[in-house]
Amino acid sequence: SVHYIGYSLCTAKYLVLLSELPEYNTKIKSGHLMAPIAFLGQDFYIPPILSSMATSADWLGVYGLFGPYLQELTYGLCTVSEGVANMVNKFWSSAITSDEDQINKVIGLTQLYNEPAGTSLYTLQHFLQLVLNGGNFTRMDLGPVKNMRRYGQVNPPEYNLQNVQVPTMLYVGDNDVLTKPQNVQKLETMLPCHKGTKMIERKGWSHFDFAYSA
Repeated sequence: SVHYIGYSLCTAKYLVLLSELPEYNTKIKSGHLMAPIAFLGQDFYIPPILSSMATSADWLGVYGLFGPYLQELTYGLCTVSEGVANMVNKFWSSAITSDEDQINKVIGLTQLYNEPAGTSLYTLQHFLQLVLNGGNFTRMDLGPVKNMRRYGQVNPPEYNLQNVQVPTMLYVGDNDVLTKPQNVQKLETMLPCHKGTKMIERKGWSHFDFAYSA
């Protein structure tokens, strides 16, 4: 048995795994979910081009995002001069964390060089669907025809969180634009073995602070 610690989308993977394959409940002693992603009712702006990608991405002919070209761009910018490197680090630190004074240039630029890591276009597509679908935690919406073939119904089914039988703790920040209090409360009521929710004591703690703050 293992203790599972997940952050952001990796919390969704935990919930999906135990919902769809409940036999894995016996292999996990406890779950600790930081900035949990499940119910994401839209209360922030989503650019129209991203909204369109949530329903029609196949036509792009691109199935991977954030390839090595981003690393090459970061390397190119940060080797122009020390002044440019300092400016890039300042922008990254202020954008990604509330703890910017604690991130030195080496750490900040190393983070920027490696983030965001490569991922499937469908990962972004499914995430956008969860934001735009009214706050439901559902499987991938493939469109009515493909949904019928895959799921036997027109709309994608919701994940059955009653199958998550592992004792699970949630960890949230007070300045997280994704993990809002109402979303966390809904998740709490859906998890049969919810063991508590810990609010990070530092004021202003954001979604990305879990990954990047000192």
